[in-house]
Amino acid sequence: PYVEDVLSRLVGGTTRIGSLRLGWDREARDFVVLASQITARTDQRTSPLRLGQVDLTLDAPSLLIGKAVVKQASLAGVEAVLVVDREGRTAFGFGAAEEVLALPLIKGAEGGLARILKATRQALATAGHAGRVAQVVLREARLQLIDPDSGQRLVLERARAGLFRNDAGIVTLQASGQ
Repeated sequence: PYVEDVLSRLVGGTTRIGSLRLGWDREARDFVVLASQITARTDQRTSPLRLGQVDLTLDAPSLLIGKAVVKQASLAGVEAVLVVDREGRTAFGFGAAEEVLALPLIKGAEGGLARILKATRQALATAGHAGRVAQVVLREARLQLIDPDSGQRLVLERARAGLFRNDAGIVTLQASGQ
């Protein structure tokens, strides 16, 4: 319950975890957290975000002094939706397409995708929350791009996307799907 309570405060709602295990990667000398059947519901959402599995690699020296520094993250079973209308307004969210379509469409830097990209850039900056993360990978994801004006949808099933940081600190994006 402690981990769920902390995550609930972070998301501003409630979080439930079906299974949570902590392990040791002997070769990398890091702690590994394996969580499955994760459900998070923020106060602003009508239905929860669901993740099948989350694997985190935590920097052992940092954890031993009370700081949780994520080095690698892998998330499986994510469903993400980007809505873009003909005026360039966007909404972005995780979960069912109907929920994201119900969100307000916003144009410019405050729009859904722009806001997510800005937050990602800030988090991945060296001084950001994820400044030491070497990679974040989405596996077995379902990604949708929706044009609400025409009703057209582009759906990527079993998509894989990742952000990877090299030794020089440069972050690249790789993606694939069907």
